[in-house]
Amino acid sequence: MSLTIALSLSVLFSGCDSYLDVNDDPDAIQNNPGVFLLPSIEISIGSVIGGTFALHGSLWAQYYNQNNTANQYRTIIDMDMRANDGDNMWVEMYSSALSDVQKLKEYSLATETYDPRLYLIATVLESYAFQIIFDAFGQAPYRQAFQGEHGNNYNPVFDDGEEGYPLLVEAIDEALERYYEFNPDGNSALAVLPEDDRDKDFIFNGDITSWIAFANSVKLKIAMRSLDVDAAWAEGIIAAVEAEGNYLTTDAMLDIFQAEVNKENPLFAQDQNLNTTINLVANRTLSEFLSNNGDPREPLTYKANTAGNNLLDHGDHRATTATNPPNSNRMPILDATRPVYLLTTSEIDFFRAELAVKGLITDDAQALYDAAVKSAFTRVGASAATAESNFLAAGMPYEFSSTAGDQLRDIGVQKWVALANVNPFEGFLEVNRLDFPQIAETSTYDPNPPQGNVGAVLYLPKNTVLGTNYIRRYLLPESESVANANFPDAQTLATQKLWWDVN
Repeated sequence: MSLTIALSLSVLFSGCDSYLDVNDDPDAIQNNPGVFLLPSIEISIGSVIGGTFALHGSLWAQYYNQNNTANQYRTIIDMDMRANDGDNMWVEMYSSALSDVQKLKEYSLATETYDPRLYLIATVLESYAFQIIFDAFGQAPYRQAFQGEHGNNYNPVFDDGEEGYPLLVEAIDEALERYYEFNPDGNSALAVLPEDDRDKDFIFNGDITSWIAFANSVKLKIAMRSLDVDAAWAEGIIAAVEAEGNYLTTDAMLDIFQAEVNKENPLFAQDQNLNTTINLVANRTLSEFLSNNGDPREPLTYKANTAGNNLLDHGDHRATTATNPPNSNRMPILDATRPVYLLTTSEIDFFRAELAVKGLITDDAQALYDAAVKSAFTRVGASAATAESNFLAAGMPYEFSSTAGDQLRDIGVQKWVALANVNPFEGFLEVNRLDFPQIAETSTYDPNPPQGNVGAVLYLPKNTVLGTNYIRRYLLPESESVANANFPDAQTLATQKLWWDVN
């Protein structure tokens, strides 16, 4: 299926509520497009992860900055959050991606079209999407979501993320169990979608073995986020996936974008086509850290502007044109063909390095850390050999430290760097969870930062409205407050920590 057709399907299905809300008997599959929904589901999730979430994550994780000669993202980088800032992600996820998931699950369980392979794919995508929603907003309808036709419930109650996380893992496990019952002997012919359906899966081309690895990797991520708040449950999930030992060996990503209008990477399309192209500039925080360490990823992340290479302090959009003239600020490299990454092998290795440091697995923490950094280098076009010899070797800037506390800092800092231009919103979330790089209670930069991971520091935005606090989440969406009678009585605060952010 071509990208153009898939994008058209995404628009068609997300905009046709009556079509998608058919909730008749599960065995009645009339009017259900089935596997043809899969491209629109994947593109819908990718458009959210790689679009506005990537934009906001890049600003809050201090990868990108708001230009001082434009103003599109000033309130976002100032952390002056509004209730509608998360609306488009919430609506796209629920009305398009997750709505289509319900139809695909219905199709895959119907007698005439029973296929646990499709059900597994749909369920893993559903749990992945809800994990992002819970991590962005803290709470959301899950158990009562999509009960409008079946249960006449158009006002679903909100579930707290802490309650929802275990349900996401249970859903994945149930889908895995269905698949293993369907293919108990590991028949290779049943370990891939039917040939005519494979091109509708833009992520793994219908390879169920890869979907199982992705499922385990999502479970690991959920467990890692829960480790400090429900250790017994999280360690049980970790022990189970570690015993299986089947994680992603290739990145879960949408690598389908082209340098043509309506086929571009979502952030590129959103920022470069729909807005003025001068809003985003390099953030001094990351650029300076990379340059200070001679990291070859700096020129792969940023480029010279037409009139110079100035760097703006984080959120310094009121800098004058006397100090930062038009077109003089270093720019991020935005690529129309860049993939949208859902989950990478680097993230899995960083998670497992963290577990090794904490004594929860017996693998070598340094080996996992080194592997994560090397794959992070190669993902953006740098060399794994350079990473190993010039950055990870003894005495080099990113050498793995000797004590557990410093090792966790190393993991946090290098994960932060690795997620720039890859999955920036995950970078933002992991900074909050790991507390590395640390966030200074000042907007004044250290003029002589030390080399190495110890020199990584995030700063308050120059024009923050939050004092010495830093943003932790979105406000609950305005669109849901209007549409749902069970919207929570109390709006959350942008500074309110998520349930797993206990440090």
